[in-house]
Amino acid sequence: SLQPVPVKDNLIVELKSDKSENVSIQVFDLSGKVVQEINEKLATGTNQINVNTSTMTSGAYLISIRKSNEVLAQKFIKE
Repeated sequence: SLQPVPVKDNLIVELKSDKSENVSIQVFDLSGKVVQEINEKLATGTNQINVNTSTMTSGAYLISIRKSNEVLAQKFIKE
């Protein structure tokens, strides 16, 4: 899940994992340009990853989350 929506300075990505694994998070603007990339190690259970959005301009963005063989994508709005 993503919180808060719309986002101001910090986006919290909440992910559940049934094992310890690596995750790659990419944030794209609507032109497809990567504006931020984060690589983290997830622990078993619920994980929270903070994405600093304070330097991003207002508008719509796409976040892509890759873990194991799974890719999740979601749009969010930056105020």
